[in-house]
Amino acid sequence: MEECKVAVADVYAEWQKLSDRGIDTTAMLANGLNHPDAEGHRIAADTIMKAIG
Repeated sequence: MEECKVAVADVYAEWQKLSDRGIDTTAMLANGLNHPDAEGHRIAADTIMKAIG
């Protein structure tokens, strides 16, 4: 949100891109429901670092 000068890390959008490419993002959930595995956490961290960095 540029007008508020707030960094936004859209991790959902990154997961959606993976899904759009045919990657089974559900398989990337550690509990099979809503908690990412190590790779999912890496994707989230990379997205956050890009937003703030």
